Amino acid sequence: LRVLDVSFNTGVDLEMLATVPELNLTGINFAGCGSVTLPGLRALLTSCPDLATIDLSMCRRVFTGLPSSVHHLFNAMANVKLQDLKLNLLSIASFRSLALIKNLKRLEVNNLDVPGAEVIQCLQDLNCDHLEYLCLKDLGAPPTELKRIVMEKNFARLTSLDLSCGGETVTNGLLLAISRKMPNLQCLRLQSNPGISDAGVLGLSSSASLPSTMVEIKDWLAKKNKILLGSRQEQEIQMSKIQKEIAAEQLMEAENLDAGLYLLNKLTELDLSQTSITGLSLKLGISAPDLRKLNVENSAEIEDSALYDFAIRHPRLEELRIGFTTISDTSLISCLSCLPRLVHLNVSSCKNLSNAGVRAIGQIAPQLETLVLSNCQNINMETARVLETSMPNLTVHTLGLQAERYQSMRGFHPSPPPPPPAPGPPPPF
Repeated sequence: LRVLDVSFNTGVDLEMLATVPELNLTGINFAGCGSVTLPGLRALLTSCPDLATIDLSMCRRVFTGLPSSVHHLFNAMANVKLQDLKLNLLSIASFRSLALIKNLKRLEVNNLDVPGAEVIQCLQDLNCDHLEYLCLKDLGAPPTELKRIVMEKNFARLTSLDLSCGGETVTNGLLLAISRKMPNLQCLRLQSNPGISDAGVLGLSSSASLPSTMVEIKDWLAKKNKILLGSRQEQEIQMSKIQKEIAAEQLMEAENLDAGLYLLNKLTELDLSQTSITGLSLKLGISAPDLRKLNVENSAEIEDSALYDFAIRHPRLEELRIGFTTISDTSLISCLSCLPRLVHLNVSSCKNLSNAGVRAIGQIAPQLETLVLSNCQNINMETARVLETSMPNLTVHTLGLQAERYQSMRGFHPSPPPPPPAPGPPPPF
């Protein structure tokens, strides 16, 4: 027995497990095991010196002791061959002691109840020379300090980084530091970070940052001998368009792109969903010829031409998620015509798509295996059935399409009453 997975079980007694003769595990998964305790885990670490993978997510009893006890636990982990550690949904008293582990290759710490200063101190002392995978979701740390650590540490071997749901922690400045100090990144996930915009993706310097207020935009227009007309509401609508023009002008003035995601040319997976990017980022900010997966869902400012320009430069794309965008039939067809390897497409909740445009997918992209049409208000169930009939290898997800909504409503209608019984002979007197 080399790997043991008893996740989400109760009654796990590690002290008894540690007494098993000749037991020498290399991987353990105790995620969600509320019965796992600190003494039991320390006993298991002593009996299994070859442990390389540990998952202690939601094992809250392990870290409820004093800071000194947690320090001794991390010290015991440092004495085994630990390379992969997961600590999610926990409250850790002495989180900085994690830096005692020197040869980590994979580290996942999400949704921790830990002060930001503890997180920064831990990352400052942690040996990152061997890290290949780093996942830091919901990280409550100051962005300036995190940027400083990224610039100072060695992340040459890091190939996968997940900073989803970073809130105010993940900013354009941090993205610029990541682009410069992590050149070998192959997977970058920045989902649900509204602080990420075109300025970070395109690598615009802080001195050339985009104007973010109406006053700054009016000052920029005044330098061009222009004025902004219309009501206040109309001016706010034009604000994003003017920001694109300013960013494009700044990029044209630059001799070459030497910052931003343009530097990460080894990317194979990129997630920019629910960020503040626009179509300009897709047109000019990404240059990864081997990119296989792209997610830009919930990006309302991505216009049709941007997707087409992106598809032309990334023909190896295999998975595309563009749900909750304003993509049209023409843009979808032209985009798919440039992606001969695409097998997974998600266009859920795209209000501008029609039945005619979706039915053309069968001719433009016959290699598709998965198509998500959920909640597309202008697509009906008949279109999905036509695609599945003409493309035997295709699976269509149709949750919320028109026919399904109508069928569910009809399902609540009462059935017709049974016919009256046939008349029989008159009853006897």
